[in-house]
Amino acid sequence: MNYWPAFSTNLAEMFKSYSDYNQAYMDSAENGATKYINEYFPNKSGQDGGNGWGIGTGGWPFSIEAPPTKGHSGPGTSALTSTLFWDYYDYTRDENILENITYPVVSGVSRFLSKAVEMSVYHTQMKHTPQYRGICPRTRRNIKYTAQLKTLLHMS
Repeated sequence: MNYWPAFSTNLAEMFKSYSDYNQAYMDSAENGATKYINEYFPNKSGQDGGNGWGIGTGGWPFSIEAPPTKGHSGPGTSALTSTLFWDYYDYTRDENILENITYPVVSGVSRFLSKAVEMSVYHTQMKHTPQYRGICPRTRRNIKYTAQLKTLLHMS
């Protein structure tokens, strides 16, 4: 699961395996982000250093779910996952972790989400939430993704 309480329980060493898992799936996560951007925002694909990375809600030992183009989870799991890596640095204050682990993870997901947001108004273009499915599939007012992007931009 993405939501380990490793730092609040003073077990930061337990997060190392999750960090290794993140690195193992990064190529797949980058491919998933590119597919997502190519489908919804093809005019932004590849700009500004690539499309970053994205992950859906599913993760298994040998594969991950890409940000789904249909369904409920959308691209927001990437932001939630990346904040764990900020917590990793914030807890340890290890500059090696910041440079080699946290910054690449946070900046990569920031690149991905910045392509799915209208920066002038801080509203996301896509909303994937079950209660809105079929009612307003392309709503722009999405507080969850707006807050996540604001947090990521602050960390970057």
